[in-house]
Amino acid sequence: MKKQMTVWLGILLLAVTVSACGGNNSSSQNNSPDASGTADVEQPQKVELNLMLTGLGRFKEQFDQYLKQFAVKEKAEKGIDVTYNMEMPSDANLLKTRLASGDAPDIYSLHAAFDGPVFEKGGYLPDLSNEPFAGKLIESIRNVVTINGKVIGVPMESFSWSYLYNKEIFEKYGLKVPTTLSEMKQVVETLKSNNVTPFMLAYKEESFPGWLTQLSFESVAAKQVPDWWDRMNKGEASFSELKDKGMFDIIDLVNANGTKRPLETGADD
Repeated sequence: MKKQMTVWLGILLLAVTVSACGGNNSSSQNNSPDASGTADVEQPQKVELNLMLTGLGRFKEQFDQYLKQFAVKEKAEKGIDVTYNMEMPSDANLLKTRLASGDAPDIYSLHAAFDGPVFEKGGYLPDLSNEPFAGKLIESIRNVVTINGKVIGVPMESFSWSYLYNKEIFEKYGLKVPTTLSEMKQVVETLKSNNVTPFMLAYKEESFPGWLTQLSFESVAAKQVPDWWDRMNKGEASFSELKDKGMFDIIDLVNANGTKRPLETGADD
């Protein structure tokens, strides 16, 4: 059902705002002798972790399993009694609101390329360069999760980007899966001539058009204007350069030939 058209490395991170055993813990200790004349054993330390994992609802079962195993391990090895509250919102803005209000979760997810530089500049990401996992990262992944010389999060997943197509419709009209923009335009014209809407638009979550823009940008900038980012950071570049190179061609094609009311359709649909 799917054909790879363009590949872009996306890294999702788990970031830590406070030490896992820092602000939300309490401990009690009673060393006074009991009736037998021996001292009581130190009571387990209690820690409550608050996690906000945006856009990771599909992994809820796996995270629940991992956190339960983590709690058992901490109790057995360190005597720490761990409980956790896990939120999995679809709206990335909720995390930004929480951070701005001072109600930051202990652990949260973010996208390295989109949010990493902004969060690091705001002081929300500690340096994790000396953590054991950092030395195990392959170079390409480490480069993505490193900002200003420090590793800012734990990589969670990387993936190739593809598109889905309706195999039955393609077979019905004798269409081949397009691998170039010209081929895609031909498919669009064939579908339209048979009263078939070429694209389903799901823009209820802002990440969807964001990904389309990001992938289009990467396919053009990385190959045709590799120094664009450096010049943009100096105020010397413009998106007009990328427009002339065709960055918006696929975006315009999709939006001009998609389903109606895209802001009411989301990922679940």
